[in-house]
Amino acid sequence: MTASAAQSEISFPLKDFAFAQQLHESAREFLPEIAGIIKKHGLEDEVAIRLLHTHFPLERGDALVHRRFGDVFETRPGRAGEGAVGCTFTPSQAGSGGLDIIEYIEDAQGGDPAGRMLARQAFIDEATAALSRNGMNTLYGLGARFYRDALDAGDNLILVERNDIDGRRSETRAMDRSVLDGETWTETAWRVAGDRLVAEGACITSGMMACERPPPPPPA
Repeated sequence: MTASAAQSEISFPLKDFAFAQQLHESAREFLPEIAGIIKKHGLEDEVAIRLLHTHFPLERGDALVHRRFGDVFETRPGRAGEGAVGCTFTPSQAGSGGLDIIEYIEDAQGGDPAGRMLARQAFIDEATAALSRNGMNTLYGLGARFYRDALDAGDNLILVERNDIDGRRSETRAMDRSVLDGETWTETAWRVAGDRLVAEGACITSGMMACERPPPPPPA
């Protein structure tokens, strides 16, 4: 496993959100192992675990691209601009021995956590081996915490994702966890806090599932 990220297109289709959510319910028991590797290498402030998913079909060659506008992160499918940097990685499915970039961010702030993550060869080796061992590398990714500054104001903050299915865009911002009260929501990212895994991102799903395509059947 090399520490450099492959610049090729995604080598597997991202799962529809509803299907990824179903798989996560049975696979989440493996997350503490990944969290332990992150903590072992002292990367709690640099790396989160992310649920890989999309809310709308991606055209061939597209990726999910985040753009920051003040305290809001907008995500759209498309081609990353010249200044974009990878922010979510997973072991390549193409047999290249590298990492696939699953998501990009433009107008990144807060230093270069992706660079610090990719510079840790031992971490890359251990984390990708653990992800690949149970086939989790198409469900979970290693996410560089470019947005950490948006959460620094308090432990009660969480990144909340709202989706415009017809407009093919998502909008994410740091909010107080109380905004989730009374809503139906799914955890979509986790950070290591001490000896615990804490939800760092969530997708509000109340009233959204009717807009989603039905999940595909599980693989045979």
